[in-house]
Amino acid sequence: MLVFIGHAKADDILSAFYQCVEKLKLSKILQISMDGPNVNWKFFENLQADLKKEYSHEALSIGSCGLHILHNSFKYGESSTGWNISEILTSLCWLFKDSPARREDFLMLSTLKKFHLKFCKVKWLENVPAVERAIQIWSDVVSYVQNVEKGVFVTNKNKSYLNIKEATQDKFILVKFHVFLSIAKTIKPFLEFYQSDAPLLPFFSDDILKLCKHLVEYFNVYKPEYNFSSAIILCKFDFTDEGLLNSVGKVSMGFVADNIVKQLVKKKDSYLKGAFNVKSKLQSSMGFQQIKKIEVENMAQESYVARRIVCDAIKSYGEILNIPISNEMRKFVFSARQKYMLHLEEKKKAKINEGISNKGKIISDEMDYLKIKRQCLETDVSSMDKTYENLTEETE
Repeated sequence: MLVFIGHAKADDILSAFYQCVEKLKLSKILQISMDGPNVNWKFFENLQADLKKEYSHEALSIGSCGLHILHNSFKYGESSTGWNISEILTSLCWLFKDSPARREDFLMLSTLKKFHLKFCKVKWLENVPAVERAIQIWSDVVSYVQNVEKGVFVTNKNKSYLNIKEATQDKFILVKFHVFLSIAKTIKPFLEFYQSDAPLLPFFSDDILKLCKHLVEYFNVYKPEYNFSSAIILCKFDFTDEGLLNSVGKVSMGFVADNIVKQLVKKKDSYLKGAFNVKSKLQSSMGFQQIKKIEVENMAQESYVARRIVCDAIKSYGEILNIPISNEMRKFVFSARQKYMLHLEEKKKAKINEGISNKGKIISDEMDYLKIKRQCLETDVSSMDKTYENLTEETE
């Protein structure tokens, strides 16, 4: 029997509960499962009082649902970083939902021809697929925002769009996505396994301890001398003590996230080297004041050269109004838009070819990750076998 109650007090829930189990013997109730609202705890307290009064018996108290606590801990951890991953994934969903115009514009420039997946903060098992798809299509999302800002696409710049625009300006957004994904992938099997009607409670404590140990060791946040050998030690550990933290250089963000950071560092080094070379060449032929007029932060070498040509042309005529507007210039300006679109199409094709070449490397990285995961699982299985053998010997 299933009973849905809207606004209800603990007494109302208890009354509905008795109606559902009226054919059962209350003296044989072993345990009641529930999540964590205060009204549920009051209901459980009243039930315990009734059982003790009528049958001199109380149900086993194991606390509220451990899966809710684990998932809420994950949400709290994500929220405490200030990265707003959940808000970004939600905004990505709402930006293209029920908007045929946006969807058409997005597909026009998309290389994968795929959209986001629905994301809901309270649905445990939707975290992994949603963030995986966001990572896959993020380059297309960046291109879409850039085209909107340039006026190529016209759209209502609502809150969802502004959230996505801000995220596209974050150079480390993919790193943050992968950290979120690593943790979500780690806890997902646990949530799936224990979302069952089977009597799995005796194994819950050991498995949650292994999960916490794995996360601590995976990210290498704390010094290696702190070993979480039991649930009691883990519960007493002071995670706020900065003296127990590892040095920043030893902390890992996960295999993929670490590699992305390394690539960004290399890219920055190569950019700085190129920028210094461009500036040195410019300084050899023009003064510092002229360089200051044309330089803009993060400007590529081609842009420096183009602006230098424009500055030299204006200087040769004296003033801007003295420049003659020829038919050749009019034709060039008229076709500039078409040339820009052709340039975007060429970049899109180059991006597709680059993605195909990198596909093999991505598969290889995934294989390495799966091998490491397999080794961890084999170690856990071996440990469980030894524990089973020891317990069997003690029983005999």
